[in-house]
Amino acid sequence: MKLLVVGGYGVGLSFFTDHAPEAGETLSGARLTEHHGGKASNQAVAASRLGIEVELCTSVGADSFGEAAFHLWETESVGSSSVTSLSGKTMVGCIITEANGENRILLANGVLDDFTPEIIENQIEAFSTDMVLVSCEVPSSTVRRALKLAHEKGARTILNPAPVPELTDEDWANIDVVTPNSTEARQLLGEDSTGIEIPRVAELLAEKYQVAVVVTNGSHGCVVAVPGGTAEVIPAHRAERVVDTTGAGDSFNAGLAAALLHGLDLHQAVKYGTAVGALAVETEGVIPALPTAKTVQERFGLTLER
Repeated sequence: MKLLVVGGYGVGLSFFTDHAPEAGETLSGARLTEHHGGKASNQAVAASRLGIEVELCTSVGADSFGEAAFHLWETESVGSSSVTSLSGKTMVGCIITEANGENRILLANGVLDDFTPEIIENQIEAFSTDMVLVSCEVPSSTVRRALKLAHEKGARTILNPAPVPELTDEDWANIDVVTPNSTEARQLLGEDSTGIEIPRVAELLAEKYQVAVVVTNGSHGCVVAVPGGTAEVIPAHRAERVVDTTGAGDSFNAGLAAALLHGLDLHQAVKYGTAVGALAVETEGVIPALPTAKTVQERFGLTLER
């Protein structure tokens, strides 16, 4: 069982404060930390900690941040032979986290803007794998090419559409599972869904594009819909405390992918993913918060075995 994760790596500069500043407001007294980030890298590390063999496909800059990234992946047993070093700056994100754990994120994309479909083509052998998880901090054209290559190679595909990429009907044919949050689900539907409850949005999205849909909704759990079926709400696992929600979505996607790779059905895999996500919000920072399979089993009694 092997997972390829395609998307972004970046450095997160996190500011922890009682509340985020309003427009035109300056606040002092925040606490600053610097840490590894980027959705694809987070997902790859999270999956590796769950015992999955992982390869990462992304780009980093020719700078100290890029060097630190390769050290991280070596330490976390994430394959990095499909990572491309480019001239320029590694992506940097600014994360403002409030006392209640909610966060706001601003990105300077750096070399991720230069992570083109041509670079993906150079890593084509990496797509001969069991599953490909694609996140969207890279150009939409690269997202589309990655999905197509994965489909052509016979890999199962998961799209984490954050932020929402530009997709055609042909692109949707290359997607097996899509994991938007509630806002992204409405955007993907591509029509006015104001006033429509999220379970119905998930059903419409599943039917329109003939994909399995998992809408993440934080502490409210997930909504799962498949073509022709009725949406089901799967409750969230309860975190003991909410310290930092920055990596919750990435942790969930890694847990979902790991469970599907182990042969769990979609609903069981979503339950496992919510457990991984719940554990990730209890600790400050993303990488330090990512749990192991042992921790998931000890806290929630869930395993990756069918």
